Amino acid sequence: MKKRITTLLFIGLLVINLSMVNFKTVSAQVIPSNEPAAKVVNWANWREKGYTGKGVKIAVIDQGNFNTKLSIYNNMITKVDDPLFDVPGSCDLKHVQGTVGVINQIAPDAQIFLYSSGRNLKDIVEDCHSRGINIINFSATTSAFPEEIRALNKYCISDMLFVESAGNEGKSLQGLCLLPQIVKVGAGSTGVASLIRESYSSYGEELDTIGVTNLLVYNDNGDLMQFMGTSCAAPAVTGMMAQFYQYYNEKMGKFPNAYDARMYINNRSIDMEDIGFDIYTGYGYLKQPDIDIIEKQLTLANNHTENSVKMIDKQGQIVYVAHEIVKDDIILKGYRLTQ
Repeated sequence: MKKRITTLLFIGLLVINLSMVNFKTVSAQVIPSNEPAAKVVNWANWREKGYTGKGVKIAVIDQGNFNTKLSIYNNMITKVDDPLFDVPGSCDLKHVQGTVGVINQIAPDAQIFLYSSGRNLKDIVEDCHSRGINIINFSATTSAFPEEIRALNKYCISDMLFVESAGNEGKSLQGLCLLPQIVKVGAGSTGVASLIRESYSSYGEELDTIGVTNLLVYNDNGDLMQFMGTSCAAPAVTGMMAQFYQYYNEKMGKFPNAYDARMYINNRSIDMEDIGFDIYTGYGYLKQPDIDIIEKQLTLANNHTENSVKMIDKQGQIVYVAHEIVKDDIILKGYRLTQ
């Protein structure tokens, strides 16, 4: 088996012994210190409305011994790889705990499958496909062998969404981040009403979006741990996409394909610096649309107004849809105009 050296992105990782928690309440609510970020990118509103990643399968590729120190999240994880795949070195459990913890804060009902980053990526992608994985999260900088790129081309252009951290080197993107089928995520900290790009966040023409970083999560001892860098931003985007996947599945009766998911990220990213796309922030920071507004816009026939358009939904039911979202292919895929 070919061996790859993978560097996980550990910038500013810090464990803060702030409080102990009852493990049963870990997923019950957003950690108070994360509420400003949750409101800015609007994942809190989606959680409150019940969009918590139900039915969504997420693969997390990470380092460390998955057989220990992850009991706090046992309700949502499946450890695919055995310890033989663990990679020795500087990595400890804080990275995988941080990654899983961030997803848990945003989409606590998603099912997570843990894979070792020491394993051949081709094998991982193929196994993910066989398990019906929806989203793959990889917070690392690494290159890819030709057979791995072929697997990504086969399964991640249309089937599975592949989310990767851009890197903390503050320089041009490299490795997997150069591939178009990968969603590359930079890091932004929470400002008053938006995110502010972190200067260490790597950049380039291939960058897609900015995710929120500097979040608190619970480690396996029940302590609050601050998770930083693009290693935090990538699972934040993954968690928000798990919310969207649940929403889409409940409205359309199926999960979106990877192309539609990437379009959602581009369309729902908010400009940060330059107008439109730029190499430092991509399309901007990912923000969930207001779920209340979307629900109101998808009104039934008996609520017809002159500001709506008559359409037929997937079940053949006549609905009236507000003008402003008739052209939103992501929200209304499967709907059609009446003759």
